[in-house]
Amino acid sequence: MASDGNKKEPIRWAVYSDGLHIYSKGALVGVIPFDESTHLIAELSNSIRWIYGKGAQKKDPAKQGLS
Repeated sequence: MASDGNKKEPIRWAVYSDGLHIYSKGALVGVIPFDESTHLIAELSNSIRWIYGKGAQKKDPAKQGLS
């Protein structure tokens, strides 16, 4: 589960035969086809590296609201 921007709404996802389905508030909000998944994974991994990995600024998780 992830949060929807600043709204802190739960986002759910599920893998189906036609792609990755994204749900918000129980409604389908998008489908990411599998042919785009390699691009998506590359972008996400780069973002995660800068948020949580070596490139991240180390801060107290309580101050970031992550705990």
